[in-house]
Amino acid sequence: MALWDGYDEVTFQVVINARGRQSVWPVTSPLPPGWSAKGFAGSRRACLEEIDARWQEPPLDGGWQSGAGGGRATGASALRGPLRAVPDTSITALIRAQDLPRDRLAARCGTERVTRGELLDAAAAWARVLVEAGCGPEVPVAVLLPRGVEALIAIVAVLEAGGAYVPLSCDDPPQRLQAILADCGAAVTVTTDELAEQVRGHGGTVLTLSALKERAASATAAPRRSSAASLACVFYPSSEPAGVECTHRQLVNHALWCRAAFAHHPGEVTFLSAPLFLPGSLTMIFAPLLAGWPVVIAPDGATAGALLELSRTAPGGLLELTPAHVGVMTARGVPDSGLARQLIVGGEPLTFGPELRAWMRADPDRVVVSHYGPAEAHGCFCHWLTGGEEPGSRVPAGRPIDNVEAYLVDRDCALVGVGEVGELLVGGPSIGRGYRDRPMLTAERWIPHPWGDGATLLRTGDLARLEPDGVVTVLGRADRQG
Repeated sequence: MALWDGYDEVTFQVVINARGRQSVWPVTSPLPPGWSAKGFAGSRRACLEEIDARWQEPPLDGGWQSGAGGGRATGASALRGPLRAVPDTSITALIRAQDLPRDRLAARCGTERVTRGELLDAAAAWARVLVEAGCGPEVPVAVLLPRGVEALIAIVAVLEAGGAYVPLSCDDPPQRLQAILADCGAAVTVTTDELAEQVRGHGGTVLTLSALKERAASATAAPRRSSAASLACVFYPSSEPAGVECTHRQLVNHALWCRAAFAHHPGEVTFLSAPLFLPGSLTMIFAPLLAGWPVVIAPDGATAGALLELSRTAPGGLLELTPAHVGVMTARGVPDSGLARQLIVGGEPLTFGPELRAWMRADPDRVVVSHYGPAEAHGCFCHWLTGGEEPGSRVPAGRPIDNVEAYLVDRDCALVGVGEVGELLVGGPSIGRGYRDRPMLTAERWIPHPWGDGATLLRTGDLARLEPDGVVTVLGRADRQG
């Protein structure tokens, strides 16, 4: 049963923390530490509408506030990943701070190649142009480019300029693109000459790649530095325009975890095949740039067969796939080469099949990891497969990654026991800031942390169960949420 299921007749109240974030909480339950009543009570719907009507942008969160109080929750279904320091810096500042050779290959797509030094220099030059065009802290910049080296440079450039990149799909119809641009309020749109007319008049200043390169040599504007709490990107993964806001802290925490979890052997590369407009691309962009792993980029439209062939062009250290990709690639038998030594499988539930088992058993160095996380909390759980799983079995979400808290609760927000079903709540630096300009929807999903000092938890909307071995299995979506 989901949190607050059956609470239709219960009175809720609007609550607020010290940093100005608002949410709702039932008056029948004690207020969570660090939260106070704001003076409005009514039905849950009425409280959410009150937040929407009187919303004011809260100040930037100065810390992810997982809450030292998270440790006060007792019970098997209160989980926490390993604690690691999260630098109070932007992802681009952290990438530049790494002592890595500038002449090392950073990325290639087809015949186009760029070294680390060339990528960082180009991104810095493009960032100056973006600043002159209006980019700065908390300013969204749309990126409408096919997956490739130039798209990678543009993304880093937006972050270098202090802005937040909003990746768009080149395959979306103009109406969808224009709806996203209007919703996010993009000050600038970076695109190709061919696609410029689709967005002109809808995404602020339109900068084509040719204009960006031409102006880069003479631009002198100095970017303003971003902080860990600054907005880094906004994703629109569903058909409706509701952007998920991600911070630099999210990117930093996840990239540091990935660097440690998926270390590459000398000469290995990372393959980037995820659509840039989906959160799954974050893993394959920022962890390699931080660790110095070369990125081999699959061009837009690459089929599963083409991706398999691409993965045979270099020793693969890491490749992210969906379960559907795995099925297509192994439909004609288990490939004896290609793919990568380490596979991340996510985006949808994974069922362990005989082909995956055969692929893993063919080489003891091969690793398969199930990666779980909604768009609002990208990659917050992981599970390393052993290869001995029962064919046809559901692969669990696993355990929280570094610094992530997770709780399985019943409708009264009490922790459930081992084997019992509850709604999965997550917290820590892996959760996003909220939905862009959607205070009502944000207050509905980002709720007060019952055991954390003024922090928030994300309602994933997923029902899950804690297994006896301590891993979490996601069972599906809740029938309804509150």
